[in-house]
Amino acid sequence: MRILICSYSPMLHASYSVIVRELWSRLSKTGEFEIFQHAWFNFNSLGAVSWKVFPTNQGVRPDGKFGLLEDDKYGEKSFEEILKVVKPDIVWNLSDIYMSRYLDKYKRKYSFKLVRWTLTEGEPIDRDNLPAIVSAEKTVAITRYAAQKWG
Repeated sequence: MRILICSYSPMLHASYSVIVRELWSRLSKTGEFEIFQHAWFNFNSLGAVSWKVFPTNQGVRPDGKFGLLEDDKYGEKSFEEILKVVKPDIVWNLSDIYMSRYLDKYKRKYSFKLVRWTLTEGEPIDRDNLPAIVSAEKTVAITRYAAQKWG
């Protein structure tokens, strides 16, 4: 089964990065998955992983410095090109919903199932996020609070 992870870079020292790295490093050992990742904020502070990592777009920013491009920091511009290469069965996403609402619009065109691991931190609940939660084949609330709010 081909899995495309869509989340923070597994090589970055951040909470979501460490979760991705730990979970998928363990799952990759089962041999059941061919894993790829569309990696946001791709900086190598933790070292390489065993799967292919496609970073979000970087280049010369408006301030003249090289770095992450604002319009692709969560991968919205580069995602479709990676879908064409990987052809995943499942897109697995770990992020806040506002970062990844765009994933839904590609599901039908590229025939993948979408699994979201996400949170809701507190009130007020952003009602704009509910369609993205409902449209995924599976949404896992990673906090008890979110599970209660989503019902």
